[in-house]
Amino acid sequence: MATTRKDSYSLTVPIDVGGSKEAAAAVKVALVDGSGRVLQSQIVKTGEKQASATFELEAIPRGARVIVGPENADDDSLTKLQTVTVNVSSRLFGESARASLAAITIAPYYWTWWRNWCRDFTITGTVICPDGKPVPGAIVYLSTDAGSVASAKTDDAGRAGFDKLPAHELSVYVDPRPAGFLPPEKTKAVPEGQDVRVVAVAAAKIAGTVTCEDGSRVQCGIYAYRAGKIAGWGLVEIEGKFTVLLPADDATPVRLQIDLNGDGKAEASADDVAPGTSDVHLVLKK
Repeated sequence: MATTRKDSYSLTVPIDVGGSKEAAAAVKVALVDGSGRVLQSQIVKTGEKQASATFELEAIPRGARVIVGPENADDDSLTKLQTVTVNVSSRLFGESARASLAAITIAPYYWTWWRNWCRDFTITGTVICPDGKPVPGAIVYLSTDAGSVASAKTDDAGRAGFDKLPAHELSVYVDPRPAGFLPPEKTKAVPEGQDVRVVAVAAAKIAGTVTCEDGSRVQCGIYAYRAGKIAGWGLVEIEGKFTVLLPADDATPVRLQIDLNGDGKAEASADDVAPGTSDVHLVLKK
């Protein structure tokens, strides 16, 4: 539970760089609640005579703490870095609405850590076939738990390059479907200039067309089922063409199905379709 009062609280956080020659021109200072959520953050110029951050609050949340880290870290990344951390207790205020922490001194080794974090790091994703040939046209995605970081399409050599990346762990996901392959499992990597090689999964194709009974056009998903489970899927393009990709190591026929409403009732379907079939035609009943 947070401590509250009628008027707001004001918390001052002085910053002391200790005269270090390694000190950066600025740092980020954040107030975090007990769950690790950043409530407020400020950039503090370390060269100022009385460098400090001031937070205005309606309440002091339980478990609040102040963290200090590199200037260019976003709020989400800041909580995951090696930071200077000081707990904030409601007792600090007593009967007053204003309080100040003791100056937070930043030890020299923090500047080294933060400088490394703030460097621009690179990574290359190389997508190859099971036989080692490059896969051009695949899309490589980089992400964190907070969301997407970057994406790029592989070139003729199967490579997609990324720069200006932070030096923390990223998920690397490859979608080679545009090139006719299935995605491999995600992998994780910390960008250090390396080449992450990913092997796309060989696929068998089922292709065909979809027309609507009333002559209209529709864009929708089409799914392949084996034993009641989804084995693959594809998209029906506006001109009615589709391609479904399936693992190449299973030649068992599938049931193709279009369910526009998601109610389990197929508006179009075809049974016992073998992988490799290229002339499937479905009529969609809308």
